[in-house]
Formats: sequence, structure tokens, C-alpha cells
Amino acid sequence: MLSDIKIDKEFSSLIPPLSKEERHLLEQSIIDHGGARDPLVVWSGEPATLIDGHNRFEICDRLGLPYNVHEMQFDSREDVCDWIDANQLGRRNLTPDSFRLLLGRRYNRMKKAQGARGKQKTGHFDPSSGHATADSLAAEHGVTEKTVRRAGKFAEEVEQTPELQQAIIDRVPVKAVQRERKRTKVQATAKLPTDKYRVLYADPPWSYNDKLTADYGPVRFHYQTMTIR
Repeated sequence: MLSDIKIDKEFSSLIPPLSKEERHLLEQSIIDHGGARDPLVVWSGEPATLIDGHNRFEICDRLGLPYNVHEMQFDSREDVCDWIDANQLGRRNLTPDSFRLLLGRRYNRMKKAQGARGKQKTGHFDPSSGHATADSLAAEHGVTEKTVRRAGKFAEEVEQTPELQQAIIDRVPVKAVQRERKRTKVQATAKLPTDKYRVLYADPPWSYNDKLTADYGPVRFHYQTMTIR
């Protein structure tokens, strides 16, 4: 155990939170074991900064239970952030959105770093650096290169949108929040005509007896429907 461990808000914010059930099971496991089985990981320094094991640390500190510490060396905060994301990508309980966010953050961070190094050497950014980064991460995490690049765009959108950040914390599908944001935006900007017309053409959200193609699924999965009445 270390007598002084620093909690860094930026580092802790990178880690997807546990669900209530997962946290309860973790606490019970620590109590049954008489302490944390897995060591806390810290960035060595004065004081050491916690980079993995935030829940274990809080539980052990609150209950007065012991824990072990594994110290690691890093050259920069960027290196720490990338280690945290890479480490979290190995978790089994990640939601698809959390996986995309972590993967996208790694891609954007590494692409930026590679581009900066290329500019220092040649005086300009090399567009091919992004493809090389995507290929490398795709091989590392068992996905396609296109998946990595799409994850990068997804991460950029999430980091700029508080509602999407909260959706990932709450484990609500981001697509559902994106659809609702789009619907609200359309409702706020759409204006009904005030003139008189001989024909009114409309496309209400028909239920279609809730039967559509197998790929799309029932429309009720995508938005609220109305009966003809």
C-alpha cells in the first residue's frame, strides 16, 4: 500500500463507470477476500497517480481493507491516457458504445501524434498517417480499418455533446439519443403552412401493422407509431 495516492480527474473520467450491480459485486468480492485481489495501477511519482483501480481504491479506503500497488513509468500524460483507453478496451463488460468511444479516442490521439511527428520531419502533415494508425489499431483489437475510422468520428461527436456523454454513462444506446436530438431539432425548426391548399400530402408515422423487413425490424423499435384513426 502507498500512503498517498493522487486521483486525477482527467484520468478517472476516461474510465467507463460500473453499473450498480457490478459495483455491488466488486465490493462484496473485496470484502469476502479481505482486500483487493488485483493491484491498483499507479503512475509512479510524488505522489503516485492512480490510473487503474479507482473503484477498488475507493472501496478499500472506505472499508479500511488492504490493497497492493503496481507502479508504472510513462513519459507524458498523453501516454497515460492511451494506456488507460487500451487497458479498458480489454474489459468484457463494455457496452458497444463504450468500446467505440475508447477505440475512437485511441485512434484520434495516435493519429494526431503521428501527424505531429510527420510535420516535424517533413514540414507538413502526411494524410497516410491516419490510415497506418487505423490499420495498426484494427489488427490490435480485431476489427476492420473502417470500424476504427468510424469510431474516431464517433468519439469526436461524443466529446462535443454532453447528452451523448451522459448516455454512455447511463448505458443508453447513443443512436436513440441521436435520433431524439434530430427529431427535437426538426420540431423546433419546422413551421406549418398558414395558406390554404387544394391538396395536403402527409406521411405520418404509420404502424404498417408493425411489419417491415427483417433487417429494419418493426418500426416501433425506431419511433412511436400512430394508427390510421
